[in-house]
Order: sequence, then structure tokens, then C-alpha cells
Amino acid sequence: MTQTLRIGTARFMIRPWGNDPGAAAVGVARPGSAVGVREVHQMVSRLADSGVHHLVTTALGPGDSHVFRKAGFEDIEQLTVLRHDLAGSPSRWREAVSAVRDAAVPVGIRKGRNSHRGSVLEVDRAAFGGYWTMGAAGLDDALTATRTVRLRLAVGTRITGFSVCGKSARTGFLQRLAVDPRAQGSGIGRALVADALLWMRRRRATSLLVNTPVDNAIALHLYDSLGFHRELDGLTVLEHLGS
Repeated sequence: MTQTLRIGTARFMIRPWGNDPGAAAVGVARPGSAVGVREVHQMVSRLADSGVHHLVTTALGPGDSHVFRKAGFEDIEQLTVLRHDLAGSPSRWREAVSAVRDAAVPVGIRKGRNSHRGSVLEVDRAAFGGYWTMGAAGLDDALTATRTVRLRLAVGTRITGFSVCGKSARTGFLQRLAVDPRAQGSGIGRALVADALLWMRRRRATSLLVNTPVDNAIALHLYDSLGFHRELDGLTVLEHLGS
């Protein structure tokens, strides 16, 4: 469960990281707000007093990542941010979505329900490995990060992929996309992204944002081919290992 830690006017979001009780994921409640080095130091100290010594940040923008870096955190992952301008010329994304619909994808895309959580987490573990898997707390965060949210499943003989999408005001977010490694390369990821684009368009979103590691060539090619373009500023995940 995510908790809020208040230090002065700064607010940090804290949730479990993996299955290690001594580890936590840390985020800034309002990205870009006035969180300084002193507040980060105090946050680290308070968590250490409660037995949490291994901290991994959520994806932070340049300003917040600079502050955490000055407070002793180290970069462990660089992310590329991609945007799809749904309000612009619709021809490219419509052509891409039509191509996905016409492809022989060996699954159907269905609505996800609470009863599917176990299967969703299993796919996530298989796709991302032990370190980067989001776990139950991460799934809760993704499903509550925005007021409007959608969990979609790729279902054949079993659940082989899923996506979590959210919308805030006119901006959409593809918060998680995972495909079981045994089913990758069959068009499932592309079908899930196309499904997200269509849903966002119907919800009158003007753009859809997603991020992926800078070295994930397969994911970058997928998003490029569906009409996303890369933003100038990326995001950074940082880590702090206490004594």
C-alpha cells in the first residue's frame, strides 16, 4: 500500500519494493514541486529509522532527479518519453490501428477485472524479471494513479499480456505494458497499444504518453511505428543503498 510521508511542505509517496521489507519505492507527490536536498535527506533518515535502507525512485523528471542525485542517489535507469498527438493529423495512427486490426493476432483483447490480478502479476514478473516487476503495490498504484483507468488483457488459451491506461484531463498515460516472453513477437504488444490509442481517442484525450528504457530497441520501434514521437526530456530512476 502506498503511503504519504510529509516533511515540511514536501510530500513523498512510499510503497513496498518487491518482497523485501527493507526496500521501498519512493516518488514525489507533485513532480516538479519544491523538494530540496534537505527534505530528501530527512526522508531517507526517517525510512532508515523504520528499517528501510534500499530505496528506488519512481521515474523522475530532470529537476527532481537532480535533487535526488545531490542527496546521494545514483542513476540506475534512463527512460525515453514518447508522446502520441491524438489531436493532430489522425491519418498515421488510424492507418497503424487498421493494420493491427487486420493482422493475425492470436489473442483477443478483453477487459481486465480484479479476479485477474494474479495472472496479470504473473505476466509482469515473466516480462520484467524480479528486479523491475511492479508487484501488487505497483499494480495498485497504476490502477489508482488517475481518476479514469483501464486494465486490458490479451487472452488466448491464457492471459499472455496486459496494459494499464489512465487519463487525466486531456492527457492519457500508458502506465504499463507487458507481454509474456513466450508470446512476444506475435503482435500482442502492438494490439494492446492500438487498443489504448482507440480508447484514448474515444475519451477525447489529445495525447498519449508512455516511457520505456532508452536501450529497449524493440519497444522504441513499436512506438515509433505507431506514430509516437520522442520527447526531448527523459526520465531517470535512481537508487539509494543505505548502510
